Amino acid sequence: YGHVKIKGGLSAYNILPFKPEQFRKIFRKINHRAVADHNSLGDARGTRGKDRIQRIRIAETLSSGRQPFLIDLMLQQLLRQKHLPVKTGQIQLHFTELFGFEREDVIGGQAPFDFDVSVKDIYPALKTGATLEVIPKKFFSVPKKLLDFLDDRKVTSLTWAVSALCIISMLKGFRYKVPGSIRRVMFSGEVMPVKHLNYWRQYVPEALYVNLYGPTEITCNCTYYVIGRERAFAEEDSIPIGEAFPNERVFLLDESDRLVEEPGKLGEICVAGTALALGYYRNREKTDQAFVQNPLNDRYPELIYRTGDLGRYDGQGELYYVTRKDFQIKHMGHRIELGEIETAFQAVEGISRVCCIYDEPNTKIIGFYVGEPDAKEIIRQLTEKLPRFMIPNIFRKVENMPITKNGKIDRKALMKEYKEQQEVGTVG
Repeated sequence: YGHVKIKGGLSAYNILPFKPEQFRKIFRKINHRAVADHNSLGDARGTRGKDRIQRIRIAETLSSGRQPFLIDLMLQQLLRQKHLPVKTGQIQLHFTELFGFEREDVIGGQAPFDFDVSVKDIYPALKTGATLEVIPKKFFSVPKKLLDFLDDRKVTSLTWAVSALCIISMLKGFRYKVPGSIRRVMFSGEVMPVKHLNYWRQYVPEALYVNLYGPTEITCNCTYYVIGRERAFAEEDSIPIGEAFPNERVFLLDESDRLVEEPGKLGEICVAGTALALGYYRNREKTDQAFVQNPLNDRYPELIYRTGDLGRYDGQGELYYVTRKDFQIKHMGHRIELGEIETAFQAVEGISRVCCIYDEPNTKIIGFYVGEPDAKEIIRQLTEKLPRFMIPNIFRKVENMPITKNGKIDRKALMKEYKEQQEVGTVG
């Protein structure tokens, strides 16, 4: 896959089958020196020393003195010019200790190995000697097989994308079986809808639940929120993203680069600390845009990463993710966060998943949803929760939310289908 083992300052890239033009793009980016296919690997078995080195050559030597433990290529991101040398010390040390991983754990791996979330399965297993069970991807389309797998393998720990957890809750999978060994459920990648969290907590009440937040650029996660068993969430509530990991600092900056501490005020979530990636591989321009000098520090060089996410504090000082800066829109004279619409929309009775997208050319908010209510009933319930200008202009019911390779709702696919149907006159 896209992960890389580093030894002696060398990087190896394990590449999945792609179309020729995709191969060419990848090879131009990594500036490879040699390619070893399965045949050459087979020929090299049983050889040693210089002969073996000649047969299997590693792709590239890193020139930097600061060697990362891992380069996360993530082939989907590589094709978008986004791949990062990152350091896995946070996962090896803080992640395993904070959440109590032990040798007796059985980790149920959901994330593919070319997705950064997989390191939260791989490194805790290596660090503690725990067992890692890689769950076949096809099982996430058949909840009964998925639950049988978790039960048969006595899986104790899940670090999954939100969409993967929602598959079980949407289809009421626990009516079929509740695996009795699960004691840790952690989720990231998207906002966890509270109704789905509550479903899991109802059937697996003794498990540790943790909301993880953070992008690839800071080694997967920078904050965590442990959900106490005594804390209840209403369906229209948001779940805090919590506190920073021990080797990181997380804070909010406003549009003038001033520190935001006032409750309710939006600011961009920024991260400093030892877990920051070294930058975007062979992309200095993009690196300089995202990894910048801390504007609050005029005393010495200190890089921070600007996530592009907006957050806010509540009255108790708890930090919440609100939306992407890209999803903050100007509509009908108002500045609106699509994430706030989605939170209210998700709480509508009979709705299981939602996604709101702004059609800027036509100045319309489109609400995609999986569920039973019709548009009239949705509007009636949303009117009790949101001002009129925040209620979507168009509602589009879908059978299932399209999911990206990384387990997130595929917004581009939703809009593509919507526009295609609009062209043939089937969208109201």
